[in-house]
Amino acid sequence: MAKLAGKSGMEIWGTGTPMREFLHVDDLAHVCVFLMKTYSGDGHVNVGSGDEVSIADLARFMLAVVGLGGAAGVRHEQARWDTAHIDGQQPAVLDRWKPTVGLPEGIRQAYAWYLDDKN
Repeated sequence: MAKLAGKSGMEIWGTGTPMREFLHVDDLAHVCVFLMKTYSGDGHVNVGSGDEVSIADLARFMLAVVGLGGAAGVRHEQARWDTAHIDGQQPAVLDRWKPTVGLPEGIRQAYAWYLDDKN
């Protein structure tokens, strides 16, 4: 939205240091089908990719994907860190699932979908 609004960057809350896992929706669908076929327990199942990325790295990659990072990468002024906001809770340990769609490809797909939806 920042690019479509003509902005040169985006504001990110916190320090950018927390680590998070991301799982593509297609992989989540595979997990759900797998669990429906094989899991009969009554406990919760938390699913993650096992690959952690910092919020700062995620923001830099997203800025590059949408074209705000340029060929040389993201400049300091493109990612504005608002450290007045807290970083959020610490991540929980999740059951690992081998993803078929990695985070970079998932972000590219999501952005392409967003642009198609705007046309």
